[in-house]
Amino acid sequence: VWSEPNLTLEIRLRYQPDSDTITAEQVQIAGDWFAANLSGDAQWTTRSSELQLTGASRLKMNEVTQRFSNMADVDIRATGVHEADLSLRAAINDGGNVEFALATDLGWESGHIAGMDIGQALVPVTLTETSLKVERAQIPVNRGDLAFAGQLHYRPGPVWMHLEPGTTASSIQLTPEMTDQWLKYVAPLVANATRIQGTLGAQIDEATIVFDQPQQNQVIGRINISKAEMTAGPLASQIIQGIGSLTSLTGGFIPEPGPQASPALKTTNLVTLPPQTVDFAVRQGIVSHQRLYLQLDRAQVITSGRVAFDGSLNMIAQMPLDARWLGRDVQQLAGQVVTLPIDGSISRPSLD
Repeated sequence: VWSEPNLTLEIRLRYQPDSDTITAEQVQIAGDWFAANLSGDAQWTTRSSELQLTGASRLKMNEVTQRFSNMADVDIRATGVHEADLSLRAAINDGGNVEFALATDLGWESGHIAGMDIGQALVPVTLTETSLKVERAQIPVNRGDLAFAGQLHYRPGPVWMHLEPGTTASSIQLTPEMTDQWLKYVAPLVANATRIQGTLGAQIDEATIVFDQPQQNQVIGRINISKAEMTAGPLASQIIQGIGSLTSLTGGFIPEPGPQASPALKTTNLVTLPPQTVDFAVRQGIVSHQRLYLQLDRAQVITSGRVAFDGSLNMIAQMPLDARWLGRDVQQLAGQVVTLPIDGSISRPSLD
């Protein structure tokens, strides 16, 4: 899983020849980031060996999370020194293969992951030679909560994670850092917003994440937006300009946009996301979403489409024509929906 260049091991054993058993009266093991004081039983034969130990452990959580961060290539940070009970069962067969199961819990005072602040929590884990398993955990995240269960698999590679169905997040407070790191792929309207406020939740039906091969990621779920407001980023600004062109409808025609164009509707750089649920899916390096509603001043806009991991866009924006935008000669168009294609990239979108 990883190497330990500095390891101290001190063991006191008692051998009982009548029963051919060994009692580990004391096993002290320490590294740069952990220490444990254990005791238990061991059995050695010519074909196999087995060890069962229990005791107390002490972990430097900043070092623990650094190792997981390096392994998964995800920014993970935590603070605090955590003390916990620990049980270890290990076996070595005649081929020299090692199997082990280590059960304990991980705890921290505060932390940070994927642009989100995490609060004090205690997570029960089982570590084996191939994977790390979390039965069920609840973690405070950005003033909300994340509840999940899953497994992190690391041997044999590649490193990948599976979240059990039913993983939920609730009342997560939105921040610009959070939106720029991952939410922009689900809802590209929020990308590069300099100011954002609101809360959201999520429900995950399926999640398999391959850290070294993101094209193999597969996630299906729903984002639940309570309500959010933000300043307009590049894509929202493009849509605002599109609405400005639509408000120029007079006499049954759309004038070419130019320096003399004078939109009848005064737009704003404030974008509102009303309460809603947005379905999304991640497959083969592409994130798709269905029917994201937003409001720009008096205009309602609905976006759907796909965003690739490289940031490229293949979307549409739909806008019902408002009677207040239209001249008297084209009032019959009120209520009809205009569909505008969007391509380009998240940072440089292009609305046709």
